[in-house]
Amino acid sequence: MHRRYEDRPRHHGRRGHGGEHALFEEGQRLSGHHRPSRALGQGDLRLLLLHLLSERSRHGYDLMRAVEELSGGAYVPSPGIVYPTLTLLDELGLTEVTGSDGAKKQHALTAQGRAELQANESEVQVMLSRLARLAQTTSGAVDPEVLRASQNVSRAIFLRPGRKPWTAEQARRVADILDQAAAQIEQI
Repeated sequence: MHRRYEDRPRHHGRRGHGGEHALFEEGQRLSGHHRPSRALGQGDLRLLLLHLLSERSRHGYDLMRAVEELSGGAYVPSPGIVYPTLTLLDELGLTEVTGSDGAKKQHALTAQGRAELQANESEVQVMLSRLARLAQTTSGAVDPEVLRASQNVSRAIFLRPGRKPWTAEQARRVADILDQAAAQIEQI
């Protein structure tokens, strides 16, 4: 019988969907485990989204993919972080909804958003450098096929069409599948 994944020891420093605090400062220790350099600090996701929106208007899923690409797949902000951040940016007048593609709202930078981005350009450049270093570090650490497959699982769980909540039975089935996969991977 396999153990449920949540019963296993946590592997600190692995990529997760825990929001912009998923990556920690270099040298920080927690529970005796060393954590990798932090790619994004508090508030950095807002600036990163503004930067990405300065290139062109985008919807939330496109922004998540762009962050994933910048980090070499090491960090993907969850919908639970990106969409509330987009709402905040809209409320602050830094972005605006310019249209929609079905259920996907297209967001664009406002003049106020461009001014905010310019005022924080040095922070943005530091953050982009960190993400580039993270991408270089990660690129050789995980086989591209394994990374692709893990990203497919992540998308299937967090970005499924319609994003309707699972029933209790569906959630149990998904959890069992993931627990079994984790147990099998640990045996390799």
